[in-house]
Amino acid sequence: MTAKRFPMPNVFLCYARTDADTLDELIEQLATLKGLGVDPWSDQDIETGADWRDKIHAALDAADIAVLLISARFLNSKFIKEVELPPIAAGRADHRRACRGGPF
Repeated sequence: MTAKRFPMPNVFLCYARTDADTLDELIEQLATLKGLGVDPWSDQDIETGADWRDKIHAALDAADIAVLLISARFLNSKFIKEVELPPIAAGRADHRRACRGGPF
């Protein structure tokens, strides 16, 4: 009998650029879950020269879960409030995605 394989959840990591050290720590901790099928994504995964806005929108569309690294800088980020949070909130509202957040 073989174990049932579940699709790898795509995890969108949303953070303020000034909190990159905290993001690095989280990515290091999440690395242990890759073997279980967790696939975290942040803007650090965008290749040089790529259209970063398109990559962010594609990652948001593909995300099953959003992890929000909430800080004062996060809450004051115009880009986060206007570009990243609306699709995350919309996904939560229609129960297609789960949002997780907490102060770090």
